[in-house]
Amino acid sequence: MATTNNISSIDIHNLSFIKSNKNEPLLVLNNYVYKRNKTTAKRKYWVCVIRGCQVYVHTTLSNEYAGGGTDLHSHAPNPELVQVKKVRQKMKERALNEVTLIGMIYEEEIAKSSMTRSALAIFPTNSEIYQGVAKARRKAAPELPQSCFFTIPDIYKSTIDGKRFLLYDGSPIRRERILLFGNDDQLDLLFDSHTVFMDGTFSKAPHNFCQIYIIHAVNFDICLTCVYGLLMIKKSIVYKQIFVELKQIASQRGKSFSPASIITDFEPAVLPVLKS
Repeated sequence: MATTNNISSIDIHNLSFIKSNKNEPLLVLNNYVYKRNKTTAKRKYWVCVIRGCQVYVHTTLSNEYAGGGTDLHSHAPNPELVQVKKVRQKMKERALNEVTLIGMIYEEEIAKSSMTRSALAIFPTNSEIYQGVAKARRKAAPELPQSCFFTIPDIYKSTIDGKRFLLYDGSPIRRERILLFGNDDQLDLLFDSHTVFMDGTFSKAPHNFCQIYIIHAVNFDICLTCVYGLLMIKKSIVYKQIFVELKQIASQRGKSFSPASIITDFEPAVLPVLKS
């Protein structure tokens, strides 16, 4: 049954815009959704997204209401669908502009949304929405570097709460880059620990790097990861540089990095550094 929608019911202040799943603009007016049909030199023409419903809305090029939307729709408005689309768009925008886990974004946006029970009932689950959001995030992410000499975007230099994560980026040997990652809380655990574990893994190292070197601290009998290193070679000068940087950071934080025990596997390049 067609719904009544006369000109007196049009509220131009209730006009807004959202994005479709294909990132195309959609116009929302009085809980009806319109897709862009064509654009001329002075106007944009929008048609109802429901197939067979030929109700049009006109806007200026700056997206201000210019007319239309006063005819009868062949269907009822769907405010729940509009609410769902707006929350999904917010989740996608956050995923593209933050490094927050998608599951965390989902929970936070659901918690602070003002969706009705009907809208919540039709809202996709986290697992249903994850693939689409993750795909959009991957497309927006920088391309994988083809060499070890690349610029790290600022978003990857800090944690979700804005604290530093990139501790060191340097080359003690020409063309042999070292990257060290960790946050201040992890560093404090490391500097306060009397026992430190160190080890490297080679099979999971990213392209252009030889190994991922990991330093752990022991806190309340629990081994906690504190520093991640990306290394290109296995030489004493590289491991020595890691210790030099950690000692310098410890000094800056009013602490010292001098554990009583260091436990590591038999790595010939590491042993001379530990003895020095």
